[in-house]
Amino acid sequence: MEKPNRSAKFDLTLNLTETVQGLTGAIEYNADLFERSSIQRLIGQFTTLLESILKNPEESIDRLNIARPEQSQNQLNDDDLANL
Repeated sequence: MEKPNRSAKFDLTLNLTETVQGLTGAIEYNADLFERSSIQRLIGQFTTLLESILKNPEESIDRLNIARPEQSQNQLNDDDLANL
């Protein structure tokens, strides 16, 4: 859900709230530093990471997947990490 435009207090802020339906969240970011498409990719990767944690709760976090199925690992390394 989008909120009205306002100034970001920090470069990037993630707020998560637990509800009876699950987690809800909002990301606030400095538009001078981040493009909307980069934030959308970040949200997708974070969602994938949370799903990986649920599927493999005993796995070390550095071994869990953050790439969405349509992304190759090379795309993730070269494009997404360089832009975030």
